Amino acid sequence: MYKITVDQLLLIAKTLEKADFAINTLERVGQNKVVFLETKKDIQKLKDDLISRYDLKSFNDDRKK
Repeated sequence: MYKITVDQLLLIAKTLEKADFAINTLERVGQNKVVFLETKKDIQKLKDDLISRYDLKSFNDDRKK
């Protein structure tokens, strides 16, 4: 089984959040709002699954203290 560190998981989650933000920005400035809809949904689902499955919210909160 492959091993991944919490820091790597947090980086992946943050990158997914950035991608979601970028797609939102492109949707706002573009005329065709449907172009990124499927990708945006996939990114949001992956991010939410990753955060909930590995309880990354508590790790991220612990690191901020």
